[in-house]
Amino acid sequence: MIGDRVKIGSYACVFGAVVADEAMICPGALLLEDSAPRATTAGGNRKGPSGFTRRPVHVGPGATIGAGAVIAPGVTVGALALVAVGAVVVRDVAAHALVAGNPARPCGWVCACGATLDLDLRCGCGRAYAFDGQALACLDDGEHR
Repeated sequence: MIGDRVKIGSYACVFGAVVADEAMICPGALLLEDSAPRATTAGGNRKGPSGFTRRPVHVGPGATIGAGAVIAPGVTVGALALVAVGAVVVRDVAAHALVAGNPARPCGWVCACGATLDLDLRCGCGRAYAFDGQALACLDDGEHR
């Protein structure tokens, strides 16, 4: 399922994913759904559409999956999160989180505008954030330059 105003780049492969509104899947990204891939059954027969358990990737509203990133089956990428170019994501990504590497690890926070937040959780656009329990929440919309 693909939401409204989603941008999917060239050569991206989206297998059985649920992509929310305004998300971006950059060129060459792979969103996988088969957690135990095999071409044949244990008996040697070719697997068909019913031969595997679907575990779709979920991409939250406004999230971005960077070029060449690989998202493992069943992973949820939170709202407005940013997966870096070439990252291999095997665990869920929190809303507004920036993840990079192989395996991908949290390395920062991202504003709704897409810019990386400063250490004080402020953005150049004027938005300020704080942790509300275990999630990042926008305190106000600021002046947005």
